[in-house]
Amino acid sequence: MTRSRLLADTRWLGSRSLQTFRTAALTPRRELPSDLPRRVDSVRRLGDVRVPMRDGIALRADVYLPDAAGPFPAVLIRMPYGKRQAYCYMPAHGRYWARLGYACVIQDVRGRWASGGTFRPFVNEAQDGWDTLDWVAAQPWCAGGVGMTGESYYGYTQWAVASLGHPALRCIAPGDTAADISSSWVYNGGAFCHQTMGRWAYDIDGRRDHNEYRFDPWHLPLAAAAEAAGHPNATYTAWATRAHHAASWDAVDVDRRHAAVTVPALHWGGWYDVFLSGTIDGWRGVRQAAAPAASSRQFLSLAATDHEMTPELSGRIGRHELHGHGYAHDRVAAFMDEWLRDAGPAADGASGHRAAARGPAPCVTTGPPVRYFTMVRNKWQTAADWPPPGVEARRLHLRGDGHANGAGGDGRLSWQPAADEPADRFLYDPDRPLTYWLDANLW
Repeated sequence: MTRSRLLADTRWLGSRSLQTFRTAALTPRRELPSDLPRRVDSVRRLGDVRVPMRDGIALRADVYLPDAAGPFPAVLIRMPYGKRQAYCYMPAHGRYWARLGYACVIQDVRGRWASGGTFRPFVNEAQDGWDTLDWVAAQPWCAGGVGMTGESYYGYTQWAVASLGHPALRCIAPGDTAADISSSWVYNGGAFCHQTMGRWAYDIDGRRDHNEYRFDPWHLPLAAAAEAAGHPNATYTAWATRAHHAASWDAVDVDRRHAAVTVPALHWGGWYDVFLSGTIDGWRGVRQAAAPAASSRQFLSLAATDHEMTPELSGRIGRHELHGHGYAHDRVAAFMDEWLRDAGPAADGASGHRAAARGPAPCVTTGPPVRYFTMVRNKWQTAADWPPPGVEARRLHLRGDGHANGAGGDGRLSWQPAADEPADRFLYDPDRPLTYWLDANLW
């Protein structure tokens, strides 16, 4: 074993030990911050419930129920990162929804953690999502209607079923995600997103995550990086070598089926999230392609957040403190209250009763369809479209007086282009890049 491999394995052992401790000792006690009042204080959990798929594979889910008389509207979250692991602290999400009067089903997707089968990124989520909706709607604790929420991959699991017309699916709230896998997730402008999706494909290939410290993003040839790390996998190789053919993308690029979406959706994202464009594209795509009954019920919420929602926990983004920002899950809860909890079928089938949101969370689907948070002003604003009507695109120019070379330099942004300014010089070492960390996880 080489010294670098030994160091990587030692770091991995330490990381796994810390994660195991957090999962066992801290995650069961963690709660989501919220500005909403609880409707129910006591919650009960049904653990590792078997959910059968049409091909005989069983997926496993934890079900969080209000300790009150049911049945309840159900919120479904389907994700690959472990329904009890510390990373996404899903038990806190389950309790959050149950205390608001919902049954919350949190499921390990096929081939991950407690669920059976083989994990193939994005491939099985439409079929398995449909079968899971069948199962949830048939349970005695479910009132019949199901909404879905979640971010990133578990935002995509909503997109995978949104266009299928399942009768139990009432609404979705996909966050920090994109419906087009080929051009928003795996490739950007034709280039392989190696820093994000390359490492992700290596890490997540299997029932448990692999040793990320063995993966060398500088390894050449690029296509052999996963094999060099000791875990060759077909997904990484296909993406890195562009071996996926068009039919493979047809099955998972669900943005091509926006016209078939029939349910209300809250598309939520953040200014510092890698999927900001994908979030906006999803909202715009359904509004433009779907029938009027669905296109008029697409709502966009853009907050001052990153992919891990760091600013909502720290109360700041970079040097700017956030005030009056609230929490994404509270905004989703207000949406669920309007379209799932209190929605009844209207005579024309187009919409149901829309109750006012309870508590201080903003009513995200009353008024203009776009809500966005402006920093410094610390203010939520609304718009009829995105970009907001009347907004003018302006060009900013990089300026400096010869020392635009660090945080303490004289670099600045200007509306005016440079006339005759001295060149700014700095040393660049790709092995020692300048930090990008600004209290935000840019993924």
